[in-house]
Amino acid sequence: MALVYGENGRGKSTFCDVLRSLQTGTPDFIFGRKRLGATGDCEAVILSEGGVKASFKAGKWDATQPAIAIFDTTFIHQNVHAGDHIDHEHKKNLYRVIVGEEGVKLVQQVDQLDADSRDAGKAVSTKRDLILPRLPAGTGLNVFAKLPSDADIAKKIATKEEELKVAETASRRAVEIKTKGMLQEVVAPIFPTAFEAILAEKLPTLAEQAEKQLRAHLAGHTRSGTETWVSQGLGFQKDETCPFCGQSTQGRSLVSAYRAFFDNAYNDFKRQLVACEQTVSARLSEKVALAVQKAAGDNATLWEFWRQLGVGQSFELPDIAALASAIGEVREHATSLLKLKTAAPLETVTLSDAFKEALTILVQMPATASAYNDTVHAFNSQVSQFKVQQGTTDLTKLKSEIATLKLVELRHTPEMTKALNDYSAAEQLKTKLGKEKDAAKGTLDRYSEAVLATHENRINELLKMFSAGFRISGTESSYVGGKTSSSYKLVINNVGVELGNEKTPASTPSFRNTLSAGDKSTLALALFVSQLERDPQLKSKIVIFDDPFTSQDRSRRTATQTLICELAKSATQVFVLSHDPFFLRLVWDAYKGGGGIKCFQFARMANGTNVSEWEIEKETAGEYAKKHRVLWNYRYDSTGNSASAREVAQTIRPVLEEYLKLKLPHAFADNEWLGQFIDKIRNAPDTDPIAAAKVVLKDVERINEYSKRYHHRSNPAADTELVDEAELLTYVELTLEVVGGF
Repeated sequence: MALVYGENGRGKSTFCDVLRSLQTGTPDFIFGRKRLGATGDCEAVILSEGGVKASFKAGKWDATQPAIAIFDTTFIHQNVHAGDHIDHEHKKNLYRVIVGEEGVKLVQQVDQLDADSRDAGKAVSTKRDLILPRLPAGTGLNVFAKLPSDADIAKKIATKEEELKVAETASRRAVEIKTKGMLQEVVAPIFPTAFEAILAEKLPTLAEQAEKQLRAHLAGHTRSGTETWVSQGLGFQKDETCPFCGQSTQGRSLVSAYRAFFDNAYNDFKRQLVACEQTVSARLSEKVALAVQKAAGDNATLWEFWRQLGVGQSFELPDIAALASAIGEVREHATSLLKLKTAAPLETVTLSDAFKEALTILVQMPATASAYNDTVHAFNSQVSQFKVQQGTTDLTKLKSEIATLKLVELRHTPEMTKALNDYSAAEQLKTKLGKEKDAAKGTLDRYSEAVLATHENRINELLKMFSAGFRISGTESSYVGGKTSSSYKLVINNVGVELGNEKTPASTPSFRNTLSAGDKSTLALALFVSQLERDPQLKSKIVIFDDPFTSQDRSRRTATQTLICELAKSATQVFVLSHDPFFLRLVWDAYKGGGGIKCFQFARMANGTNVSEWEIEKETAGEYAKKHRVLWNYRYDSTGNSASAREVAQTIRPVLEEYLKLKLPHAFADNEWLGQFIDKIRNAPDTDPIAAAKVVLKDVERINEYSKRYHHRSNPAADTELVDEAELLTYVELTLEVVGGF
């Protein structure tokens, strides 16, 4: 057992990646850890039992060590989860972790057969693609392959091609003529004959004096008031009372004039005007105009086509191009005139010259359209006769017969015969590999079912051991995406929760939002331990745990320590790396009786890291350890923090003083304090061992300036000095960074 203490940034993760590179032979894990700004090549030397060395130089190892298992953030991110979600790649990697070496061999066999089957499928497609482009569309490959040979095929093809040549010469124009359409008749709209009369009509029952009174009243008492407005207003009068002022209207001459003016004849006339406008809009709509315009344009094109073929040479097609525009102009003018008449029914509306001109054209159009349609009818009759006279040879059938004959000829060429034989052989190989793959998947499925069930049970035992508030269920294998993967469900409060993925909505329970960071870390550790315990090669394994206790509750410390110690009894070697010295002390106390345990530290040395033995009992015991724990709890573990903010602030300086005394025991006297330590470090020559502390001198000076506010030696009002917790947290973190454990 090797326990390695190191604060963050001292190289624990680098150490793991060096060993991962040694395990896999992959140089990228080392290249990714190269010191930023360094110019030399990366080098590493690993000394193993018996004096055997493995060296990494010039970008490669001269030997590898596959028997290494590493639990760190890389293992978690590759096999369990990344961030807050689990994707398909995690499930594939986790499956290989779970099923172990034997299962991986079965997976590799299935994957190889799957790859071979895909390659065989590609070969089938490639060989099929050499054949299909030469075949007519819709020709089945199997039907083509079974076509019988014909000794006279060349002669038959020549005879049919001569037939086709003669037929095409005779009927080349017939195909075009057959598909060409006929001319269409047009319908000219009929304009209402009573239009002009209705615009000039006056109502005989209306009193002229009433009209004058109405006009005078509207002009003198309204802003552009209309007859319609007054007509509607009369409808609201109740009894003989004005609806506006409430005064009696009985005997009022003006009201009598209104009633005389707006009698039934007036209302009937207004309805006639509305009906006339609706008739005009319907008969002369834009749709009617467009239909006439389209028919005229299409007919002109067809007329020219058939005339070029000699059809209807004696006919002249009347010009109806002006009909569509006349329809639109008449509709617009008529609608405007009707609106004027509706607004002032007693006034005569005069027809405009533009309207008269457009109406003249429109009125003449029925006769023109009739002559036009007569011409169209007679012309279409000649077109029909012309079509009947054309050849009736079925060119499609003749071409199909030639294509069939040529297909027989192609089938039995030496080149095509070889291509078909190659295709058939590729099909047979694909079928054979498919059967072998199905059989291998069956074996893998049976093995996976047994292993996954055992694995699930053990994981749940471990989760129970960790006092986790959840378990897993439904562990199963899958071939989604073409690769074998593993999936499971979380069970919380006896409710199953799907793992989800990065697309799962935040409102849906999933791995992302039902497990805390500590729970996720615990699950990852349980998965790692379960697969490691089942590894038949565990006795030869070197196992590395990098901060296995990160983000877990204090209650899980003992369980984690117990599992690590148990694994250490079976594996060849176990490394435990942590920035928590007290967790390492817990492992030390539990295992040291078994012997074979050493402690090391990755310590700051100038700008680098030095590896040395670590006096774990000395550095985790006594007053220094207790004070260090006060700062640690304040920063990382609020549940274990019982000190007030002032007590924490007053602890910073003693921790720093004790740390410097531990690291440089002969440099400082017992009656010296931090300010004197700083002076000694600042003035020490480079040859003095105390000069090594100059790398942290600036940080120590900053901490000293802050912490002296809370000590009576430098501040008589220390007990009442204000403590800002945000500022305090900054200096606690800085102190932990200097002394280790950050």
